Amino acid sequence: MFTEKLNSQRILLLLFLLSVFLLALNKIEDADTWIHLSMGRLIWNLKGLPDTEPFVYTMYGEPFSYSSWLFGLIYYIAYHAFNIYGVILLKAVTVTTAFYILVRDSLRPYKNHIAVIVIMTAVVIITRHRFVERPDTFLMVFLSFSIFSLNAFVYDNRKYIYALPFVHMLWANSHSSINLMGVPFLSFIIGGYIQQYLGKRGIRFSNTPSTSQLKIIFLIFIASFGASLIS
Repeated sequence: MFTEKLNSQRILLLLFLLSVFLLALNKIEDADTWIHLSMGRLIWNLKGLPDTEPFVYTMYGEPFSYSSWLFGLIYYIAYHAFNIYGVILLKAVTVTTAFYILVRDSLRPYKNHIAVIVIMTAVVIITRHRFVERPDTFLMVFLSFSIFSLNAFVYDNRKYIYALPFVHMLWANSHSSINLMGVPFLSFIIGGYIQQYLGKRGIRFSNTPSTSQLKIIFLIFIASFGASLIS
C-alpha cells in the first residue's frame, strides 16, 4: 500500500513537471531576448566584458552597464550550441526547475501532494505569461532555492544553506533583482526571534529555529551579501 502511494505521488509530480515543461516550450515572443543574445555573443567573442556601451546609440561610449551579463552569456552558449531551439529548451528547463524547487518546498512538512499540485497548477496558470527568455526566469530559480534551503535547514537541518553564497553570486550577475536576496534571510531571522520571544511567554510554534540556527542563517546572509558583490 505504501509503495503504491509513493509511486502514485511520483507519477503525479512527474506529470505536473512535464506539463510545466511543455507549456514553457513556446516560441520566442519577447523582443528583449535578442538584446540578451547580442550581449552574450559580445561577451563570448571578447572573452570578457567590454569597457563601453556598444549597442545603445544614446549611451555610446559610456561605461558598459549590463547587470544580466551572466544570463546573456549562458543563453548565447545555448544558442551557439543548438541555435534557437537551445534558447527555448534552456528557458523550459529553467522554468521547470523553478517549479520543481517550489513543489519540494511546499511539501514540507505535511507532504500533501494533491494539495500542493493543485495550488502549484494555479500558480502556473497565473505566471504562464512570464515563461519568457528573460533574466526573470533565473530569479525564479534563485529566489525559490533560497527559501527552500532556509526551510530545509530549519525543518530538517539540511545543509543546502551553505551553497547560498555561491548561488547569490550567480544571481547578482544574472539579474538586478539581487536586492530581494535579503527578504527570505530577514524573514527567517526576525521571524525566528519573534517566535522565540513569544515561546517564552507561552505561545508555542512548531519548528521554531534555535538560537544557533539563527546565528548560522545570519552568517550565511553576511557571506551571501559579500558574494553578491563579486562580479
